[in-house]
Amino acid sequence: MDKVNSKLTGRALPIYFIAPTIFLLVVVVAYPITYSFYVSLHKTEYLKVISFNGIGNYIYLLQDTVFWRDVLISTKYVVGSLAGAITLGLLLALVLNRRLPLTEWFRTICALPWVISQTVTALLWIWLLDPSFGPVNYLLDSLGIGRFNFIANEMSALPVIIGVNVWMSYPFAMILLLAGLQTVPQELYEASRIDGASVVQIFFRITLPILRNTLLATCFLLTFYYFTMVTLILIFTGGGPVGSTEVLSLRVFNETFLYWRIGEATALGIMIFLLNFIFSLFYIRIIRHESDL
Repeated sequence: MDKVNSKLTGRALPIYFIAPTIFLLVVVVAYPITYSFYVSLHKTEYLKVISFNGIGNYIYLLQDTVFWRDVLISTKYVVGSLAGAITLGLLLALVLNRRLPLTEWFRTICALPWVISQTVTALLWIWLLDPSFGPVNYLLDSLGIGRFNFIANEMSALPVIIGVNVWMSYPFAMILLLAGLQTVPQELYEASRIDGASVVQIFFRITLPILRNTLLATCFLLTFYYFTMVTLILIFTGGGPVGSTEVLSLRVFNETFLYWRIGEATALGIMIFLLNFIFSLFYIRIIRHESDL
């Protein structure tokens, strides 16, 4: 009997260890997603579920031209932010991976934007870009270029907020890529230099292939982060001017807390979840393709 109990205990022991994690995943992830999908299939009045509506909320969104405009803006925002953050993070990671004087201080300074909240970041850059009192416009005016309202212009608002997001989030990419660079064996670099390889050849033949999975994981995490950002855009532009910076996550916020259209908001949230799921499948396919080579 004791042997049977010990075998059962041995088999069940891993389940005991992972049970708290499974419970948290169900409570924090599975239940909210399931309930959101349930609400998205119903008509709502404020926070009250009224009647079953089927896919009516989804049809309404798919027929809404503003929805497709927001999808395009969100895609531009995510892709532009990814390109900037990954590029800047990789360049700084390559610099910080070298043994230079005051490297520790430089690493701390480079990582500072990541610890600043989105609210403070938005307020800081609103002040910096203020057309009347901001240092940026004062410098432009001093150079004879003239003052410019970056936030109020439809053409410049989205690129500016992408630039601010890159400034805020590049340290995340930098830290992950720096960790990946420090796993590259130095013997590979030394052997390639002996063979006469240039710096560019070393980067594309050694560094980049080894960092590929780290780059994809970083893109995966940042994509999720960018698609669900609300605070930075809400405070910085509020979706304006004329909806030129209204991303999908901001529209979910407005539908929920301004118009109290909970059914449409949850349907829109499910669509954002599906977009993230599609991007994740894209990244996973690339990783599997590279591992098969």
